[in-house]
Amino acid sequence: MGNAILWYERASRYLTRFDDLHYNYEYARSKLADEEFRLPEPGGTVGFFLSLHNALNLNESLWFTAAMFWIFALVLACWIYVRSEQWKRWLRIPCWILGAAVILFISSTSVKLYQYEYVSTAIVMRPALDVKTGPGEDFSTNFTLHEGTQVRVVQRQNGWSRIIMPGKASFTGWIPDLSITEV
Repeated sequence: MGNAILWYERASRYLTRFDDLHYNYEYARSKLADEEFRLPEPGGTVGFFLSLHNALNLNESLWFTAAMFWIFALVLACWIYVRSEQWKRWLRIPCWILGAAVILFISSTSVKLYQYEYVSTAIVMRPALDVKTGPGEDFSTNFTLHEGTQVRVVQRQNGWSRIIMPGKASFTGWIPDLSITEV
């Protein structure tokens, strides 16, 4: 199950709109033992903006943000250099709408770049894994994780990784590097 979750995670970074992938991924995640560590699906406005944020992968976001910026720059240049007051009134609203869209796309793309470059996630590959209070076998066990659980790696030391559970910062501990595989 760990390999399946790992490859579904990797594929979902590139195939954001592939329905079969998402269906199979959710099915595999429903079979995991550590259901309490799964993030709840947000709803309402936050859920709407997250679905927009996740609609494009990183490459598509970069291209779309650049295209939106240049369209905005073109419309803004037309608004600045046009002499007719009637055209200025007509171009004011598209300038505001495109400006707000550019700001939203830049924000979304920045978050994706940060997550891609600086947030290290991994999948537990062992059937059962004791999470220790420190980097070594002689430390006490905090809790146990099972195969396929996603963790966030925040530090590495002497063959051990300090992890936190996504969305549950109070669940933290150390696990051997060989027991996880980075997404």
